[in-house]
Amino acid sequence: MAGASEAIRAAQLILQAQFPALAVDGQWGRDSQRAFEAASHSMRVDVIKTFADYGHSLNDVQRAAQRGDGLTRHQPPPQSVKATPVAQQKKEYGMLDKASLFNNEVVPAVKAEAARRGVNALFHVAQLALESGYGLRVPLTKDGQLSYNYGGLKTNVMRGWSGAYGSVANTTTEYAGGKPKVIVDGFASFRSPAEFVQAYFWYLFDGPSSYRYKDGIKSAQTADEYGAALQKRGYATDPRYAAKVASAAREVSGKYDLA
Repeated sequence: MAGASEAIRAAQLILQAQFPALAVDGQWGRDSQRAFEAASHSMRVDVIKTFADYGHSLNDVQRAAQRGDGLTRHQPPPQSVKATPVAQQKKEYGMLDKASLFNNEVVPAVKAEAARRGVNALFHVAQLALESGYGLRVPLTKDGQLSYNYGGLKTNVMRGWSGAYGSVANTTTEYAGGKPKVIVDGFASFRSPAEFVQAYFWYLFDGPSSYRYKDGIKSAQTADEYGAALQKRGYATDPRYAAKVASAAREVSGKYDLA
């Protein structure tokens, strides 16, 4: 499929975290498809999102692969691309319901801290829903535990934070000159959703980088203005970040009571 090789490479890099034997060759063949089908739900979400970031559809890539090499879907992974056993996946994910954690712990903590600081909780919940896929795309630590990093906070921005935090390597899509590229970077990890929320608000309002964000956040009257303040000041490199935050806010407003 013309122009899709970089998107496929980025998707394969994500899948390779669970399937180390998978080749990163820019070709969506049988092994890539089988790895995708055997991957965890959150990893499949990341792959689909990555294709969208590159302006492609996974369905189109799959159809092109089927036309090109007779790819057959719903076959088990080959011996060279072994799926993580279900029992191990359950252990790694700690049997945690990640969506429930976001709904029942992250959202109330954000609502409370936003009220304490006199800012709009809707904007912050929308941003964290966008960053984490409502808690489904949270980086994992080396031992397979949740990092509770719902906001994409990099390890290097936590300097000066007085609370406990660690670091975990994870893939992320960054933009340069408007073009996306998947890289591996260091992300902060926390002991609980509540500790993340405290660190998140500290970063935006009290940390060394807060001078870039706090005035724009406090003056924002709409989700578009809030997202634009973050995008302009470098929270994210995605040129459509503000629009995505605004879109998430429209969805969040009908999902949670944030008044």
